[in-house]
Amino acid sequence: WEVVVSPASPSASHSQTTLSQTSLIAGHPTHIYTTLSDGFRNLIPCTPSHFASLHHTSTHMNASDPQGNPLAVTCNGSRFHSILTPVDKGYYKVQSDFNRVAIPVTPSNWVIVSPGEVNVLTTGVRSQDVWMSRMKAGIPACVYLIMKDDFENEILCRNELLSAFSVSLSVNEQTRFTGSVVCDEDMGTSTRYVKACVGANVSGLYDWNVKYFEDHVRESPHSVEILNGYLSAQATTAEWPLSPLTAGQLTSFTLTQRDQYHNPVPCNQTTLHDTLVRLTGPQTALANLSCSSDASQIGLVQADFRVSLAGEYHLRAYFLGEEITGSPSQLNVQPSDPWHATSVVHWPGRGTAGELLSARVDLVDLYGNPVSCVDLSALDLRVSLGENVGHAVCASGSQVTATVRQNVSGDAPWGVTMRGRHVSGSPGVMTIEPASLSPAHTAPSVPTEHTAGTPSTFPVQPVDMYGNPLPCTSALASGFTLTEQGTSLSVGSCVCGTEQGAWEARLDMNEAGSKWVEMQYEGLSVGGSPFAIEVSPGPLSAEHS
Repeated sequence: WEVVVSPASPSASHSQTTLSQTSLIAGHPTHIYTTLSDGFRNLIPCTPSHFASLHHTSTHMNASDPQGNPLAVTCNGSRFHSILTPVDKGYYKVQSDFNRVAIPVTPSNWVIVSPGEVNVLTTGVRSQDVWMSRMKAGIPACVYLIMKDDFENEILCRNELLSAFSVSLSVNEQTRFTGSVVCDEDMGTSTRYVKACVGANVSGLYDWNVKYFEDHVRESPHSVEILNGYLSAQATTAEWPLSPLTAGQLTSFTLTQRDQYHNPVPCNQTTLHDTLVRLTGPQTALANLSCSSDASQIGLVQADFRVSLAGEYHLRAYFLGEEITGSPSQLNVQPSDPWHATSVVHWPGRGTAGELLSARVDLVDLYGNPVSCVDLSALDLRVSLGENVGHAVCASGSQVTATVRQNVSGDAPWGVTMRGRHVSGSPGVMTIEPASLSPAHTAPSVPTEHTAGTPSTFPVQPVDMYGNPLPCTSALASGFTLTEQGTSLSVGSCVCGTEQGAWEARLDMNEAGSKWVEMQYEGLSVGGSPFAIEVSPGPLSAEHS
């Protein structure tokens, strides 16, 4: 007999996915091959019938979608095949699964993508910088370039790339002055730029050229005028503003323009055009410059700026691209006063009667800066729940803990106000659940008379220690016992009545006479227990006569 044995169903744990490369240049592909096997390691040839069950996905480490991007699957011989061609630099995680069961990936499921070659069409001056339109004779100016590849991936400056860059000033395409190109690291970051500086000592109109090999970078060449003049950045001084500043506050300070001999140089539109004051930190701002209206203050320039984000800043002043004496100045900007519309309360969804409820209030100013809660007295921060007024205390940093207690169950309105106005997220309504059943506060109306052999019922309304009624549940009802005092004889029980949530006690006694009935919940007597009950004889029974 000849028997043809086909492979069993695919097994993800016995299958294998392989990456052709795990280190790529942006725009270059890596091939993903998957060999499907069954649980006995029999090879399962690639067929389109398995395309719907086999998945190849790639996820960039900075991607917001954790599911990743699905890759198209085709057949390559007996193997399943996908192509990943990433264009963004960084780390990509490649995953493979069959029917959502992971398939091992070798040699690694991480792919490192590096930037490609420098592209002059995407390489240019960084966004916070501008090309100078005028330069003083003898004073070089600099531009900071961000190198990018074909896909706009930033390329960190490396010394081995600098030999391909050149910077020069030319007239009619004839080079007159050449400059220097170095790698420069921006303060406080790991970004390294190409810093290209050039200057001239002869006045006139020039083309400012920055090239990579023989090709101009973006925005090059740039027209620049070399001016004759004596204004000196090194001699120019500033009366820097004093820290701390307040977010949103308009801040002013002055610069005094001087020549190389420290004589004041009159302020005019030309000198203002050549002066740049920039604030860098959590946000970037350029100061508005104007000549002082005081005619006696020759060379006095007023600089005004405003920032809304709190933090540490560096205030720099430039004249024709060169920092003045004393620049940069370090400033600290503190948050403004807390603002009700931006401060946020985080209120619990449900609570229990008598429980001390705790909510968190994040104090934030008008511009979104967290504000320290050390001094709450000026904020008039109030918290309420129903008719109850709570307390607010500073927890840590900008977080305030607001506490309040409500003894009455049900839906209760709540609110948190600052200077009489609700903070963000307030007001609201929360549900207060009853507390635990309290036997001492539960006082049923037990009938004083009962007929032997005739079961009777009477209503029971258990409450918590605050008097809030509890709805009937079988679990709570089973905790009640009715026994004749002095014996362990059960004479009744507590059950849920016909109405939803209603309580009912059932009494069943057969022996006539004066009785004392003990009603307890989990071993504790309810209010008024024991109860005196007079049991009268039942109907005449011939059988028992």
